Amino acid sequence: MERVVRFAARELARYTAEMTGKVLSGIGLTVDPLLADGSMDPRQDDLYTIDVCAGKGTIRGINGRSVLQGVYRFLRECGCVFVRPGKDGDSIPHRSAQDCTVRLRCRPAHRFRAITIEGSVLLDQVLDLIDWSAKNGFNSYFTQFRHSNTFFERRYGRERNEFAAAVRITDSEASAFVKQIASALKQRGMLFHAVGHGWTCESIGYEPRGWHTVPDGEIPDDVRSFLAQVGGRRKFHCDVPLNTQLCYSDPEVQKRIVCSVCDYAQDHPEVDFLHVWLGDGNNNFCECERCAQKSPHDWYVVILNRIDSELTARGLQTRIVFLLYNELLWPPVCERLHNPDRFVMMFAPISRSYTESFAGERYEPGSRVELPVLRLNRNEFPAGVRDNLKFLYANYPYFSGDAFDFDYHLMWEPYKDLGGMQLADVIRKDVQALHDIGLNGLVSCQVQKIFAPHGFALYVMGHMLEDPSQSFESLKDTYFTAAFGSHVQSAYAALAVFEETGCAEYLRHACKEVDPACAERFRQGTEKLLSHADALRALGEAEPDRTVALSLDILAYYCRLCSLYFVALAEKASGKEQEKQRAFCALHRFLFEQEEKYDAYIDSYFFDVMADAMLNASW
Repeated sequence: MERVVRFAARELARYTAEMTGKVLSGIGLTVDPLLADGSMDPRQDDLYTIDVCAGKGTIRGINGRSVLQGVYRFLRECGCVFVRPGKDGDSIPHRSAQDCTVRLRCRPAHRFRAITIEGSVLLDQVLDLIDWSAKNGFNSYFTQFRHSNTFFERRYGRERNEFAAAVRITDSEASAFVKQIASALKQRGMLFHAVGHGWTCESIGYEPRGWHTVPDGEIPDDVRSFLAQVGGRRKFHCDVPLNTQLCYSDPEVQKRIVCSVCDYAQDHPEVDFLHVWLGDGNNNFCECERCAQKSPHDWYVVILNRIDSELTARGLQTRIVFLLYNELLWPPVCERLHNPDRFVMMFAPISRSYTESFAGERYEPGSRVELPVLRLNRNEFPAGVRDNLKFLYANYPYFSGDAFDFDYHLMWEPYKDLGGMQLADVIRKDVQALHDIGLNGLVSCQVQKIFAPHGFALYVMGHMLEDPSQSFESLKDTYFTAAFGSHVQSAYAALAVFEETGCAEYLRHACKEVDPACAERFRQGTEKLLSHADALRALGEAEPDRTVALSLDILAYYCRLCSLYFVALAEKASGKEQEKQRAFCALHRFLFEQEEKYDAYIDSYFFDVMADAMLNASW
């Protein structure tokens, strides 16, 4: 706690010196547990008060993390805006100490306010994002898998980028990266979520190295017996160990998973929330005679109870996160968690639509919920928000503890809503509805480099999780004015092109695949984006404010990148296959030739993957 308060003091001194020309040394920082009321857990919850008049006063918090949040909130109330991570990401006003007066009390609306690692990243990019997230309302971070090696390997190994030399990242190096991430979190008092998928394959001797494949002929007999029997065969599901369910009724399988989880928990006391998920994918659970006696969720609860018993025997207090996901959306039939206080429930509606939000939905305790019948390995999963929520509501009678939304707003959707404004509004509405649907926050599974054409969607997420009563228009005005200064209307005009072309509707398959009208809109949009790119670049070159200049440069680059994408989309909408492929090659080359310069702001790997998939999809 002292470490966090010392860090908060350094941050306060650094930013106030830049803002006022001198360190505001008259502001005291204090951890005061008595601020908490009886409903709060000072380890997990946050509350801070700010009482500063003319640059003098106090910032108090119920823990070190809350003190740091209070410091950042004080700076924000004084006009600071943290636009994006890294160099030239802050907008710091010049004002006198006399003008630094802030009085408020804040208890963030949600306990769970986290970003999850995904995409393609360098270590420094993750550390910069953690630093930025703490300034913008987030209190947690989640490293998936034991070492998060998949996400580092994509970037260091230059996957899909043939124009640059690859660097091999070993498991030990990736593990060292995660330790540095953990240290950055503890420096800020932030909560640490870890692992998730991977326990299943790891427990039978296969490293959870992302979605790598193992051919059927390479599976040893002693391992094969542990795999789920599907369609009469035991093999890796689609040859991917991470996606493979096991024979969960097998006592040896249960023992292996329990030991793997509990050994990890014992070796990693720094982890606050340990996610225990089963295999990824769907319609891949074991059909053997013994497994068929219970539902997948019932077998999951059997394993979770064994984990809890072993953790208790070892004297470990680690919280366990279990998930509602694919087949596990259906509630258990006969099994129940013996020690609910150990667990947190995670709702992961991966099949949902992002053209609609949770707004207007509400959980009514005691209401009857009708679900489709669970048919082992023959299920269809809900796309609509309301149909997804039925599964969440159906689980509440079986678990009344803490729960949060694990969602994917910024995973695939940014490559459909290319302007990012519709998506930001869906995030705003979703967060505002979380309490209404019985959830205590959001853990965002997303690409990390989400700051081109701007970072507004993630900014909205962090700020709304802290205070969902804020006005969307006020957040928009604050963010874009800080990012683009006096050129904000030029930025809005460029972003409007994406709305005018209807690119989100086309990429979400709401239009016909071959559609001359869509093709013409993309052609017109191409010319508009190129014109905006030239104008924005000129404005950026003449702009003295480095934060604003960088925002203009990023947006100019993004307009040029998307103009190439629009060319390819126009050819697709015209039904011209060869021209479409040539256009994609030009997009691919531009994307990776510019990667070094813009790598901190856009995930080139993910953009390339998604553009490739969209251009080659049929509907």
